Amino acid sequence: IMQTTRGNEKLERCKMDANEPLPFACPEGCVFYEPRKVSSAGWKKPVAEQYPAQGFLDHLVARDLTFTTASDAHRLERVGERASDLATLLESRGVHELATYTKRQRSMVALR
Repeated sequence: IMQTTRGNEKLERCKMDANEPLPFACPEGCVFYEPRKVSSAGWKKPVAEQYPAQGFLDHLVARDLTFTTASDAHRLERVGERASDLATLLESRGVHELATYTKRQRSMVALR
């Protein structure tokens, strides 16, 4: 899909048909690429499970996608909350690396 910004810059975004299986994988180097985030925030909510839910997480892992983690912290003392639990969850599914980004450049780091 081609879009034009306010400055008349042409941007090509990924095409996604409504019938295409989700989630799709962006091509390497795509500026719109977003890693799949696994978050501990849901453990603090009534649902009491990580985001995404286990079944969908398994679907994402099976597609060999890149992951990063989050705690959705809004206070300093909650940064990294339950990071060890997220690591255990990902390791149990065969994920041993996480993506980190500096100036839009991805680096893979060991989960532990």
